[in-house]
Amino acid sequence: AVTSAYLPECVQFRSGGAGGVSVPFTASISNSDTITVTPNASLTAGQTYYVAVVADKLKTAAGGKAIPAASATW
Repeated sequence: AVTSAYLPECVQFRSGGAGGVSVPFTASISNSDTITVTPNASLTAGQTYYVAVVADKLKTAAGGKAIPAASATW
């Protein structure tokens, strides 16, 4: 089972886009399928942010298939 302690290895959170500066955060997982990422400080208005799940770090509960990378930028 995935624990909150393992999530920093599985999730990237950056300011300025994918190649930007790491944003310190905490992460938690609930019901084995929902990851919540919470920045340690307030986000800056107008700044671009990027969050991603790293490829193959997490696996499905049924069948143990690796989860591919996924990301969002806003």
